[in-house]
Amino acid sequence: MKLSSRSINKALTVLSMVFNYAMRNQWVMRNPAEYVDHARDDRPLEERPLDMDVLTPQEIAALRQAATPATYRDGKLVTNNYRLMISFAVFTGCRVGEILGAAWSHIDWKSGQFHVRRAFREGQFQEPKTRTSYRRLTLPTFLLKELKVWRLACPNSPHDLVFPNLDGQPMSHSNLMRRGFHPALKRGGIRRIRFHDLRHTFASLMISNGEDIVRVSRLMGHANASFTLNVYSHMLPREHDPSGDRLASLVFGNKMETDRDPGN
Repeated sequence: MKLSSRSINKALTVLSMVFNYAMRNQWVMRNPAEYVDHARDDRPLEERPLDMDVLTPQEIAALRQAATPATYRDGKLVTNNYRLMISFAVFTGCRVGEILGAAWSHIDWKSGQFHVRRAFREGQFQEPKTRTSYRRLTLPTFLLKELKVWRLACPNSPHDLVFPNLDGQPMSHSNLMRRGFHPALKRGGIRRIRFHDLRHTFASLMISNGEDIVRVSRLMGHANASFTLNVYSHMLPREHDPSGDRLASLVFGNKMETDRDPGN
């Protein structure tokens, strides 16, 4: 199997981190991974996935409107509820595997919370990625209402799945993308992004809306808040930084006030 340049570069990054750890413990003298060039992506620019492509609130509304809801023919469910799946991703920040593995028993209807307890990846049920991936997420009121309606129509699943395929079995990632997500992007007039970018959208909009970075980190299931800050620091609200003026005042004293341009 040929690896993509993205996968190769991710592996190189992990390898570099391993050698950096070894250097800090004085097990090796240098990091040989630093001398390896990253693999180039030779695809046209418009075909390359962005590392992070965040949707605006207007784009979220357009995507949700364009996504296919549960539809029926002769009283039989013929199309899965892709609109609800996309909404679930945007408003919880869950990973796609966590959504595909979500069970009805993981929803506490009384508290309105979803408990992340398993994921469906690589054709099998697995535990969440890390210890901190086990978490409780409070669902928005509208999402709870839509889930209650969907529960009545959802195909019976031996795995108690919230989003099974029409046969009640786990939905494949490829079918989600091909039948639900990509068509919704096209109908909504939205650029081609990854499903994982819905998770980035959740985190980015939460932070830009003033939510505490520690809380966002916990909701995302990250190992620590510093990781979340490193990834999403560019989304922090930009405020005027007066530190430069304070330094100038220290150097020039009150003279700075009299010399200030009155037109500013």
